[in-house]
Amino acid sequence: MPISRAILDAPGYQPAIPKCPDGTTASIEQIEDKYAIAKAWEAVKRFIAARDKYRCRLCGKGCRYGDPIETKADPHHIILASAGGPDESWNLLYLCRACHDLCHTVNRFWLSGNADEKDQLGHGLVKVERQIESGFEVIGFI
Repeated sequence: MPISRAILDAPGYQPAIPKCPDGTTASIEQIEDKYAIAKAWEAVKRFIAARDKYRCRLCGKGCRYGDPIETKADPHHIILASAGGPDESWNLLYLCRACHDLCHTVNRFWLSGNADEKDQLGHGLVKVERQIESGFEVIGFI
């Protein structure tokens, strides 16, 4: 059990209630909801890392979440979180930091599909398109 959870579960422990900008305080239920959401997100990240065998789905480089920046992994939303994409395994890919930056910062790649599905040969069904002068071209499936 994480130390932070052990402290929260300790008998008689009363956490400091965070203050909101308007001066009100968050309820214990709100704090517990945020803890449950964070715990679920960690479980999804662990699942997609194992599903993708701790390798970047674009370049194939081995990477992990806690690694140094050059080999760090990030979960990438196929339907972007900013566009309402869910934090579910079908919508998430395991990408190294370099490939993740290419998807977001440079907008070089566009991904679409379901990350959990595979064809009969075991190949992924996420379509990868690359930006070119006249639009996008399909470069493969991962």
